[in-house]
Amino acid sequence: MTNWQKPLSAWLRHNAVVLLLYLLLTVAFTWPLVGNLGSNWLATHDTDTFVKLWDQWWLQRSQDTGQSLLYTTDLFYPHGLDLTFHSISWIVAPVGWLLTPLLGRIGAYNVTILWAVFSTATAAYILISYLLKNRVAAFMGGLVYGFAPYFIAHAGGHPD
Repeated sequence: MTNWQKPLSAWLRHNAVVLLLYLLLTVAFTWPLVGNLGSNWLATHDTDTFVKLWDQWWLQRSQDTGQSLLYTTDLFYPHGLDLTFHSISWIVAPVGWLLTPLLGRIGAYNVTILWAVFSTATAAYILISYLLKNRVAAFMGGLVYGFAPYFIAHAGGHPD
């Protein structure tokens, strides 16, 4: 049985050290975000942070009012706005929306940022490990890809 045919629990045990290191690096590279989840965010004010926070709010509002997710009268009143081509992230926004009751809107947004950094490094590790069959090279590849300065600098404003 190859590494890719093992059950998920066996895979997690086999790669626990790598996942733990990526988790610790995520906390280190985004510090002090973890200690301020509900009050601060990683991004500067000139990014898409406000749009992503609005997306989470809009999902909640559309659920509360029964409005379509693809049209709002809250913008460009009284005519409204078609959101068909809006850049809503259909993965990030629902996750943030689900976490908002537990962590608040900013805290939920920050968790999506942390998850984006961690999962990017982990996905690179999985791919490289599969292609090269070398866990050390895969770890280094995940490290370089997931924690690249460019990615970390932009992660706060672009969780997707």
